[in-house]
Amino acid sequence: MKALAVIDKNLGLGYANDLLFHLPTDLAHFKKHTLGQSVVMGDRTLASMPKGQALPGRNTLVLDISRPSGKLYDVAKSKDQQGADYSGPESYICYSFENLDEFRAYIIENKDKLGDIVVSGGATIYRLLLDDCDELVITEVEAAAEKVDVYFPEFRDNFDVVKSEGPYYDGSLEYNIRYYKKKEK
Repeated sequence: MKALAVIDKNLGLGYANDLLFHLPTDLAHFKKHTLGQSVVMGDRTLASMPKGQALPGRNTLVLDISRPSGKLYDVAKSKDQQGADYSGPESYICYSFENLDEFRAYIIENKDKLGDIVVSGGATIYRLLLDDCDELVITEVEAAAEKVDVYFPEFRDNFDVVKSEGPYYDGSLEYNIRYYKKKEK
Protein backbone atom coordinates (compact mmCIF):
# COMPACT_ATOMS: atom_id res chain seq x y z
CA MET A 1 0.00 0.00 0.00
CA LYS A 2 1.22 3.51 -0.71
CA ALA A 3 0.00 7.00 0.12
CA LEU A 4 -0.10 10.06 -2.13
CA ALA A 5 -0.42 13.54 -0.66
CA VAL A 6 0.35 17.22 -1.22
CA ILE A 7 1.66 19.00 1.86
CA ASP A 8 3.10 22.37 2.75
CA LYS A 9 6.43 22.75 4.55
CA ASN A 10 4.69 22.28 7.93
CA LEU A 11 2.86 19.06 6.91
CA GLY A 12 -0.29 21.10 6.23
CA LEU A 13 -2.70 19.04 4.16
CA GLY A 14 -5.96 20.94 3.75
CA TYR A 15 -8.38 23.61 4.80
CA ALA A 16 -12.20 23.55 4.81
CA ASN A 17 -12.26 20.10 3.14
CA ASP A 18 -10.16 21.24 0.19
CA LEU A 19 -6.53 20.94 -0.88
CA LEU A 20 -4.20 23.75 0.15
CA PHE A 21 -2.75 23.99 -3.36
CA HIS A 22 -4.04 23.13 -6.84
CA LEU A 23 -0.98 22.18 -8.85
CA PRO A 24 -1.46 21.05 -12.48
CA THR A 25 1.70 18.92 -12.58
CA ASP A 26 0.69 17.21 -9.37
CA LEU A 27 -2.84 16.48 -10.62
CA ALA A 28 -1.36 14.71 -13.66
CA HIS A 29 1.01 12.89 -11.31
CA PHE A 30 -1.96 11.76 -9.15
CA LYS A 31 -3.78 10.45 -12.22
CA LYS A 32 -0.67 8.55 -13.38
CA HIS A 33 -0.33 6.81 -10.01
CA THR A 34 -4.02 5.99 -9.53
CA LEU A 35 -5.63 5.27 -12.91
CA GLY A 36 -6.52 1.60 -13.07
CA GLN A 37 -5.70 1.14 -9.37
CA SER A 38 -7.65 1.42 -6.12
CA VAL A 39 -7.78 4.60 -4.05
CA VAL A 40 -8.68 4.68 -0.37
CA MET A 41 -10.29 7.78 1.09
CA GLY A 42 -12.63 9.00 3.77
CA ASP A 43 -16.18 10.16 3.21
CA ARG A 44 -15.27 13.86 3.32
CA THR A 45 -12.54 13.37 0.70
CA LEU A 46 -15.09 11.59 -1.51
CA ALA A 47 -17.50 14.51 -1.01
CA SER A 48 -14.75 16.93 -2.13
CA MET A 49 -14.33 15.15 -5.48
CA PRO A 50 -16.01 16.63 -8.58
CA LYS A 51 -19.78 16.19 -8.15
CA GLY A 52 -19.04 14.34 -4.90
CA GLN A 53 -18.46 11.19 -6.95
CA ALA A 54 -15.59 8.73 -7.19
CA LEU A 55 -13.05 9.41 -9.90
CA PRO A 56 -13.50 7.29 -13.04
CA GLY A 57 -10.97 4.58 -13.81
CA ARG A 58 -10.20 3.77 -10.20
CA ASN A 59 -11.74 1.49 -7.63
CA THR A 60 -12.69 3.76 -4.76
CA LEU A 61 -12.64 2.33 -1.26
CA VAL A 62 -14.29 4.65 1.26
CA LEU A 63 -13.80 4.33 5.01
CA ASP A 64 -17.02 5.74 6.45
CA ILE A 65 -18.44 4.68 9.81
CA SER A 66 -21.74 6.43 9.05
CA ARG A 67 -22.91 4.00 6.36
CA PRO A 68 -22.99 0.22 6.17
CA SER A 69 -20.26 -1.64 4.33
CA GLY A 70 -21.02 -2.52 0.73
CA LYS A 71 -20.96 -1.45 -2.88
CA LEU A 72 -22.15 2.10 -3.37
CA TYR A 73 -22.14 2.26 -7.19
CA ASP A 74 -20.21 1.52 -10.37
CA VAL A 75 -17.93 4.21 -11.78
CA ALA A 76 -18.01 4.97 -15.51
CA LYS A 77 -15.17 3.96 -17.79
CA SER A 78 -12.32 6.44 -17.88
CA LYS A 79 -10.29 8.05 -20.66
CA ASP A 80 -6.52 7.99 -20.84
CA GLN A 81 -4.45 11.18 -21.24
CA GLN A 82 -4.94 11.16 -25.02
CA GLY A 83 -8.74 10.86 -24.69
CA ALA A 84 -8.93 7.20 -25.73
CA ASP A 85 -10.83 4.69 -23.63
CA TYR A 86 -8.69 3.42 -20.79
CA SER A 87 -7.81 -0.20 -21.49
CA GLY A 88 -8.73 -1.38 -18.00
CA PRO A 89 -12.03 -2.88 -16.87
CA GLU A 90 -15.26 -1.39 -18.17
CA SER A 91 -16.45 -0.43 -14.73
CA TYR A 92 -14.94 0.35 -11.38
CA ILE A 93 -16.61 0.20 -8.02
CA CYS A 94 -17.08 2.59 -5.16
CA TYR A 95 -17.25 0.50 -2.01
CA SER A 96 -17.79 1.62 1.58
CA PHE A 97 -16.37 0.12 4.77
CA GLU A 98 -17.58 0.71 8.31
CA ASN A 99 -14.28 -0.23 9.92
CA LEU A 100 -10.64 -1.07 9.26
CA ASP A 101 -11.06 -4.80 9.87
CA GLU A 102 -13.61 -5.07 7.05
CA PHE A 103 -11.44 -2.92 4.80
CA ARG A 104 -8.32 -5.01 5.41
CA ALA A 105 -10.22 -8.29 4.91
CA TYR A 106 -11.66 -6.97 1.63
CA ILE A 107 -8.29 -5.95 0.19
CA ILE A 108 -6.75 -9.31 1.13
CA GLU A 109 -9.67 -11.21 -0.40
CA ASN A 110 -9.69 -9.10 -3.58
CA LYS A 111 -5.98 -8.28 -4.01
CA ASP A 112 -5.84 -9.73 -7.54
CA LYS A 113 -8.67 -7.45 -8.75
CA LEU A 114 -7.77 -4.22 -6.98
CA GLY A 115 -4.29 -3.41 -8.34
CA ASP A 116 -2.19 -1.07 -6.25
CA ILE A 117 -3.87 0.32 -3.13
CA VAL A 118 -3.27 4.09 -2.93
CA VAL A 119 -4.27 6.04 0.19
CA SER A 120 -5.46 9.46 -0.95
CA GLY A 121 -6.84 11.21 2.13
CA GLY A 122 -8.01 12.82 4.23
CA ALA A 123 -5.96 13.39 7.34
CA THR A 124 -7.77 10.77 9.45
CA ILE A 125 -7.36 8.10 6.77
CA TYR A 126 -3.64 8.90 6.43
CA ARG A 127 -3.24 8.54 10.23
CA LEU A 128 -5.16 5.25 10.27
CA LEU A 129 -3.26 3.67 7.36
CA LEU A 130 0.23 5.18 7.46
CA ASP A 131 1.67 2.13 9.24
CA ASP A 132 0.21 -0.10 6.49
CA CYS A 133 2.04 1.87 3.77
CA ASP A 134 5.37 0.69 2.40
CA GLU A 135 5.73 3.72 0.13
CA LEU A 136 4.79 7.40 0.24
CA VAL A 137 4.68 9.72 -2.76
CA ILE A 138 4.57 13.21 -1.30
CA THR A 139 4.37 16.48 -3.19
CA GLU A 140 6.13 18.89 -0.86
CA VAL A 141 5.38 22.56 -1.43
CA GLU A 142 8.21 24.85 -0.30
CA ALA A 143 5.82 27.30 1.38
CA ALA A 144 3.50 27.46 4.37
CA ALA A 145 -0.20 27.76 3.56
CA GLU A 146 -2.03 30.69 5.14
CA LYS A 147 -4.93 28.61 6.45
CA VAL A 148 -4.63 24.95 7.48
CA ASP A 149 -7.01 22.86 9.55
CA VAL A 150 -5.71 19.33 8.87
CA TYR A 151 -2.18 17.94 8.76
CA PHE A 152 -0.44 14.92 7.32
CA PRO A 153 0.97 12.74 10.10
CA GLU A 154 4.68 13.00 10.91
CA PHE A 155 6.38 10.32 8.80
CA ARG A 156 10.05 11.16 8.36
CA ASP A 157 11.30 9.00 11.26
CA ASN A 158 9.86 5.88 9.60
CA PHE A 159 10.53 6.56 5.89
CA ASP A 160 13.58 7.39 3.78
CA VAL A 161 13.63 9.45 0.57
CA VAL A 162 14.59 7.19 -2.33
CA LYS A 163 13.86 9.56 -5.24
CA SER A 164 13.07 13.23 -5.74
CA GLU A 165 11.61 14.97 -8.81
CA GLY A 166 11.60 18.69 -9.36
CA PRO A 167 11.65 21.39 -8.54
CA TYR A 168 8.41 22.24 -10.30
CA TYR A 169 6.85 25.69 -10.33
CA ASP A 170 3.26 26.86 -10.43
CA GLY A 171 3.25 30.63 -10.32
CA SER A 172 5.32 31.55 -7.30
CA LEU A 173 4.99 28.11 -5.72
CA GLU A 174 7.95 25.74 -5.81
CA TYR A 175 7.44 22.06 -5.07
CA ASN A 176 9.14 18.69 -5.33
CA ILE A 177 7.68 15.22 -5.61
CA ARG A 178 9.48 12.87 -3.25
CA TYR A 179 9.25 9.11 -3.08
CA TYR A 180 9.74 7.51 0.33
CA LYS A 181 10.20 3.87 1.34
CA LYS A 182 9.49 2.53 4.81
CA LYS A 183 12.63 1.96 6.84
CA GLU A 184 13.39 -1.64 7.65
CA LYS A 185 13.15 -2.42 11.35
